[in-house]
Amino acid sequence: MEPNPQEKGGGDHNNYWLDSKEIVTFRRWLDKNPALLQTIQQFAQFRVVVDANVVAQDLIHKVKFPDRGNTALQELIQSSVLEVHAPRWLEQDLASAIPQVAKRQDLSEQQLWDSWPWYKEALIWNEELCDAPASAEIDPKDVPYVVLQNTIGAVGILSHDRHIKKMGGNPLTFEFIMTMRKYARVSVVDVGIRVSGAMLGTVAIGVIRALFSAIATGISRLPSWLKMALVIAAVVAVLHPRTRVWIAEQWRSYSPAALNVWNEIAPTLVKFGQMAQAKRIEAEAHLEKALRSVPGAGQTA
Repeated sequence: MEPNPQEKGGGDHNNYWLDSKEIVTFRRWLDKNPALLQTIQQFAQFRVVVDANVVAQDLIHKVKFPDRGNTALQELIQSSVLEVHAPRWLEQDLASAIPQVAKRQDLSEQQLWDSWPWYKEALIWNEELCDAPASAEIDPKDVPYVVLQNTIGAVGILSHDRHIKKMGGNPLTFEFIMTMRKYARVSVVDVGIRVSGAMLGTVAIGVIRALFSAIATGISRLPSWLKMALVIAAVVAVLHPRTRVWIAEQWRSYSPAALNVWNEIAPTLVKFGQMAQAKRIEAEAHLEKALRSVPGAGQTA
């Protein structure tokens, strides 16, 4: 696994108006609405194991680039796309690795440890694998990670240790992490639009009525929540013909100024509906690419 070249400021993530961490919210909402799951597929989730060298790599990045926000691994954990497990042995392994990487990177050991609590809280710990065996055919330090992978049925181990594969583990490459991050970022846009549209049709008509009342004042002066409602309304109008007719009727009942605003922005808003469809195709492509790198693909959490 190569060094982690995180994009400054989150890269293309800032171009999306839904953050990937919102996947957690949408996932829960979909779980509570089985009927909607028939038309909107649940987000992918992979159970993986992480080893000390990947954690150390993330700690290095956090110290070197404190202004760049979350690493790809942090983002995937927060989004729930990766369910990341670790043997308790990792803490001992990391205690050995930190002095080495600190010296090699000319960093303070304390600075690296200062970034550790977030990971300690976020990882799912196995308390039975606290030590490495005294000996092993290849590398005793890697045994707990491979054992844990097999025990919990994880798809693989986030690691760039060449011994992992030789010991029967499935090392997940840096490309896997970055591809899954791309999946998270585009799938949240697709599902977010479609879930929001469904919510609009059942519980949020009042929001659109408020929007119609305020629209004559001009888009630029609308509060952000009403702007978002307008986007959702446009998406629903694209995806649901009967709702489109209803929205058109509402517009006709308001002032010419409101109609002029609608005519001006309608072409742009229609693109949001098209974007949802495009993001769905893109998300499926990223997921397929990630699965190709995982033997026994389809073993999700």
